[in-house]
Amino acid sequence: TAKEPEEPSTIRWSDLNLGVWDRALPVLLTTLSTLSIVVAITYWIRVIHNWNTSISATTIALLNGVFPTVAKFLTSFERHSTEGVVSTSFYFKIAFFRFVNSAIIITLITPFTLTLTESGGLIPSVYSIFFAEIFTTNLIKLADPVGHFKRHVLAPRALSQDGMNLRMSGQDVDLAERYTNMTMLMFLAFWFSAIYPGSFFMCGTVLFVNFYADRFGLMRTWRRMPSVGTRVAEFSRRYFFTAAVIAMTIVSSYYWSGFPYDDLCENDFPAPREYFGPRYILERNIVIEAGDASYRYCRQALAARDVFKFPALARWQPVGDEWMTTEQEIVVDCFGWTSVVVFLVVVGTFAHYIYRIIRKSLEGTYRAKGEQTDIPFAQVESITAYIPQVSSNVYPNPLLVCLGYDAEIIDWVDSDRPYSYYDLTEDIVDLTNDRNLLRTDRNVFSIVSYSPAVHSNDEDEGRRALSRQPGLRGIRAIFDDSRSQKSGGTQPRHENRHRNNYNYGGSPREGTYH
Repeated sequence: TAKEPEEPSTIRWSDLNLGVWDRALPVLLTTLSTLSIVVAITYWIRVIHNWNTSISATTIALLNGVFPTVAKFLTSFERHSTEGVVSTSFYFKIAFFRFVNSAIIITLITPFTLTLTESGGLIPSVYSIFFAEIFTTNLIKLADPVGHFKRHVLAPRALSQDGMNLRMSGQDVDLAERYTNMTMLMFLAFWFSAIYPGSFFMCGTVLFVNFYADRFGLMRTWRRMPSVGTRVAEFSRRYFFTAAVIAMTIVSSYYWSGFPYDDLCENDFPAPREYFGPRYILERNIVIEAGDASYRYCRQALAARDVFKFPALARWQPVGDEWMTTEQEIVVDCFGWTSVVVFLVVVGTFAHYIYRIIRKSLEGTYRAKGEQTDIPFAQVESITAYIPQVSSNVYPNPLLVCLGYDAEIIDWVDSDRPYSYYDLTEDIVDLTNDRNLLRTDRNVFSIVSYSPAVHSNDEDEGRRALSRQPGLRGIRAIFDDSRSQKSGGTQPRHENRHRNNYNYGGSPREGTYH
């Protein structure tokens, strides 16, 4: 099956040759660790929420900002072939934590009768979370205390140029973390939209402020991020935005069914005389007088564990303990059946998606995207190739692990040092004093062959132009062997390539990359 390749800068060369079990086991362990953290945080937030709702909301916002560091640490133990897959795994952990931490935990720990109260209710908690996201998170982001400390304290005192460059390189920011922040805010607004419609306006305000804060970070303080492509965006759109829509339809139906959230049903007789006088009920001081209505306890939570009903419909009210008004019953039924339709549509969509995956694995399919431009690859200004390289925390740029690279096909530049400074093939020669390790028939390093564009009909002139290119190894054999083929000679040497070599098409006159 033909598919669009990953960007060269996203390839994780050290993790390409691992087996299925070597990849699956770390993912399983890190996922279980994430679930354990969520359970522990749930208990902690419940204790704080029972003490003070404002402090619990601030704690939730701070945990949402701290957990990406924990998720990045867990994801570092995983072994994936591309940065796009790493970002997707990173995105899943953060999104799952923030969904549970920001919306589901508060819903579970808030008593049903306190849902709409001003003290300890859901609305003040949700408002506090949005408020904290607008000010607390963005102020910390704009202040960038760690970045300023590195640039103004550690960098001038570094013992080498590389050490100073590393401390001046900016803050590490992952695109997946920014996506989860956006999806978390939208999920929070969708989840509480029935009881707090203002959450949509709060969400829009937070996203507006985050846009300018992120733009400032992108231009001023963030380190350059790899081009991970559209994998994270597609994963977010396909799964988490879909989950947010399902949550809105289902949870809203139960929120509408719970009004007025007091677990009281009116009796047919007035209040007895022994209840006359001042009373403190549901955090309010009231006075019961003669002729006032009397009430009895009735369970109004259709989503409670012992009486859970799906979908939320007015018919599930216990006989004799009906608490919904006529208009409320109509709204609840509309939301309930809508949630069923949305759920079935989503299930059908995912079933079709799984069917397409199975079909692609059984038969080859290809669908062309875009239009043919007839522009040679060598004439593309942002030209890059798949150069084997590994990242290091000691050097400001990746280390090159191949033979035959050229400056034109590498997507980064060091203004202070040549590419040979980052060439590990030079290091192995210095360590072993054995230049035979660089022979192409030893298969120690992968070989990248580059033939720049030659706009001449004279092959001799083209060969001379190639010989003047710096950093090329073994390229002249392309033209020499082409002559041998014309004269009936043997097969060219460059055809006997290592299995990890990469061919990027074109002819020697248009620019060839192997």
